[in-house]
Amino acid sequence: MEEKPFGLTRLEAGGLVVLPAAVCMATALFYQRLKLDQNLPGVMILATVIMVISTGMQVLGQSLAVVVLGRVAYGVALFLVQMGIDLLLFRNSRSDALAWNYRLIAIAMNMALIIAPFTLGYVVAFGGLSMPFYVSMATSGVLLLSLIFLFSSRHDKQNVP
Repeated sequence: MEEKPFGLTRLEAGGLVVLPAAVCMATALFYQRLKLDQNLPGVMILATVIMVISTGMQVLGQSLAVVVLGRVAYGVALFLVQMGIDLLLFRNSRSDALAWNYRLIAIAMNMALIIAPFTLGYVVAFGGLSMPFYVSMATSGVLLLSLIFLFSSRHDKQNVP
């Protein structure tokens, strides 16, 4: 007998799967009005913290409302982190290197899209259906530590006379 988490149909479960991507696109529509890129380090660090917490909500959520809230928060945070990485790269690029740097972002994103499905099977076989969420939390944690290190080292260099 097929297990139906939260009693969802296949279509409803599919909608839950694509929810972060839809929220990410919706966030893009309102992003410029919020002027979040004025405090890019703070926004990126906060968004990464939200990614860790919202991933935990998705895997540990005991109610559908908690899982949906986690998916929505993850979508917003994912957009903010991706946008922040793009802005950092382009703000710190020389004009003659912009095209090359854009290619690097595109290559990295495409590699992730290719590698993720292949590794997902191994991750699930190793730790069950919830293991990809724990891997995501760990990856987001590493990103958070990296951002804190990056922004604190940049701050120290800017204050040197």
